[in-house]
Amino acid sequence: LPLRELKPNDLDSNEDTGMHGRTHPALLGTVDAFVSHSWRDAGAHKYVQLTQWGVAFEERHGRQPNLWLDKACIDQGNVADNLAALPVFLSGCREMIILLGPSYMTRLWCVMEMFVFLKMGGQADRVTVLLVGDDSAAPLDNALLAAL
Repeated sequence: LPLRELKPNDLDSNEDTGMHGRTHPALLGTVDAFVSHSWRDAGAHKYVQLTQWGVAFEERHGRQPNLWLDKACIDQGNVADNLAALPVFLSGCREMIILLGPSYMTRLWCVMEMFVFLKMGGQADRVTVLLVGDDSAAPLDNALLAAL
């Protein structure tokens, strides 16, 4: 999903907002970042952090980033088959963006994404943690940052 195709309401819930139709095919290794986040955290805060990261990316690379975002890149009509390929999706991304909000570390799926990325050859220096939401996640934020 090109970042320019992301709309503010896309990150509010896991309900279909037509994101899959805004994606394009990508070769393995050509996706700039896998976006890991919890649907329980505030969509508006995630959107702000991700778009700010995108501005910095564009300044460095002269182009908008292409993202792997679950709701956009998994065909919502065929979720089970697509999830079986999660390790391939993760290994095909150059880096991982963690939108770390208050619920992130309580969600097993989020922790699994992080684990698989690192086990599939991702390096800790290719993980960017963006803090999302209020200060209640601070102890978890510090634990995650120390682990990386």
